[in-house]
Amino acid sequence: MFSMFLCAAPFKPAKEWKPIQKFVWRRDDLLPSSAPFVYLYMNTSNTGRIVPCCGISDLVSHESMTVSEISWPPLGIVFSYERHRYFDSMQEITDWGRFKFANRVDLNLSLPRFTVNTHYPIGFGTVEQIQSRGWVYLFHVPPESKSPTNISALIRRIQ
Repeated sequence: MFSMFLCAAPFKPAKEWKPIQKFVWRRDDLLPSSAPFVYLYMNTSNTGRIVPCCGISDLVSHESMTVSEISWPPLGIVFSYERHRYFDSMQEITDWGRFKFANRVDLNLSLPRFTVNTHYPIGFGTVEQIQSRGWVYLFHVPPESKSPTNISALIRRIQ
């Protein structure tokens, strides 16, 4: 999952991600404490979304978060550097990184069902529902980059 996180960036990964790169390269390393939290949800739509790291700020509560999202039906993955009440219904799996690669662990997951219809990061439902939240999205667009994931990409799954 963290290799997907690094690949979602439309530019060379930041130096702060070196410990995550090391974790991905060496399967025996444990997840570094500087890594983002990882949350899962069930994507019930036929649409996927790829969002590189971006900032989201709530105009009402003044809370902010830094997130990245990779969603492909039926699974959605959110990486966040902050814990946020918005993720409370999602299944946090960050602690999976404390197990060695070859360890076997019995897991039981219960994932919330969300619908991905738009390119808005962690936005579920209709455009009107998403825009009514009062969130401001802050994206880092690197110069000279023509990647479709500069902001986010919405991909329709062909059945």
